[in-house]
Amino acid sequence: MDLIEEEAFAKVVLDNKLEDVCANCFQESIVKKFFHCAKCEVIHYCSKECQISDWINHKPECKANRRNSGRILNEDDRLIARIIWKLARGGDSPALNGRRWTDLDGFREGKHFPMDDERLDECMEDLAMYMGVSDLPKRDVVKNIIHKVDYNMMQIMNNQMVPIGIGIYVGLIAHKHSCNPDGHILFSGGKAVFRSRKKDVTYSKDLTVNYLSLMQTKEERNKHIVLLFGKECNCQVCQDEERDRMAMSVRCSVCSKGICPLNPDAGQLVCSTCGRKAPIGIKEALKCNQQVKRQLRKLDKRKKMDLRACMAESVNVYDRNVSKLSHINLYLGRLASSIQRLCSILKDKDLCRQFATAPLESYNYFLSPGDRDLTEVHFRSVVCMSRVLNDPNHPELRNLLQLTLSLSSISHGERFRDYAGGVSNNPFFSYFENEKEAAQHIRDVVIETEGRIQPENFHFIRVPKQ
Repeated sequence: MDLIEEEAFAKVVLDNKLEDVCANCFQESIVKKFFHCAKCEVIHYCSKECQISDWINHKPECKANRRNSGRILNEDDRLIARIIWKLARGGDSPALNGRRWTDLDGFREGKHFPMDDERLDECMEDLAMYMGVSDLPKRDVVKNIIHKVDYNMMQIMNNQMVPIGIGIYVGLIAHKHSCNPDGHILFSGGKAVFRSRKKDVTYSKDLTVNYLSLMQTKEERNKHIVLLFGKECNCQVCQDEERDRMAMSVRCSVCSKGICPLNPDAGQLVCSTCGRKAPIGIKEALKCNQQVKRQLRKLDKRKKMDLRACMAESVNVYDRNVSKLSHINLYLGRLASSIQRLCSILKDKDLCRQFATAPLESYNYFLSPGDRDLTEVHFRSVVCMSRVLNDPNHPELRNLLQLTLSLSSISHGERFRDYAGGVSNNPFFSYFENEKEAAQHIRDVVIETEGRIQPENFHFIRVPKQ
């Protein structure tokens, strides 16, 4: 259930979404195009009401855009500029829990995002050219603002968990991290919403939230947690050593679904079902896991990617290790999820068939209903399966869609219908002649689906052969 929501202290639309997202309410343009500010022709709005509401923030920005003849700063610097202008007009009002901008942590010795003088000089130069020297504070003030933005910035996601903006939420960012949290943060347009799956929970500043994906091992999570919060997490999930052993598990050569947990300190790998020795040793198991991890890191680091080359390389790594690593291996599941994205974008029907449901067993094992990553991977499976099948009413496809919508009802609450509505823009609804027909199909499935999710509904769905 939703516990509380907060308006952003400052927020901006991502560079590549400027024409498609309203700068005030963060609604996306799906059918009609948004209109731009008549003066600067850069910032877009869905309505006159939103333009008027955002004018206090956009007024100095509009002047800066015109001064620079359409040269637009990147989203990080645009956010910094909006914060500088807001602070200059005395806009540091208290958030929902009384916190202000001045309460934000922007520096912790050894744990902050480093900023050398060269980077600060470049930022000062860009901001001075954009904002005008008269609007730019002293160097130390700008440095402090940059540290706070680096340390506290949130990615604003749409209902399909696609980033559309960045913002500062001075109230909700105060919640401490836990891998076994009381709730998670979603976005309703530009508002951040604190949502909990637990019953009888009321909002308090002591509630914990998960800032990281649970599709990581303890070592991976704590690497980021120490950087962000200065100390390791010691929650129930982080104390579960068996979880990481299962995350790196290998296949049993006898049991069809046998799993051999990987414990580097053990003498050998043994199937948890039949007790037989694994077909590969610990050294080879570690090597296989490292190969998949290395490919995941390569995918994360590549900015300008040749998508087909990335997909071919990733499929090659997957195929080399899928016969050795278990069906719930966390790294293999994540790689399959990345391949899902690529083959869906590239409309590769053969690979869509192979990977449509490949990540689900791993994600279903490590995540629980209500986790946004679990909803997202099921949504991608719907898209991939829809590229393979020619009938939106095919039983397997409809079954998967119902499960996906049920998951989104838990993770997104009342806005799960908006999440479902976003599906109509995706390949699944290419079968329908018009948007009205697609929307009606979604409504029919939502009616069938609402409130029916149970843990036993989690089962492996195979893509039917054509």
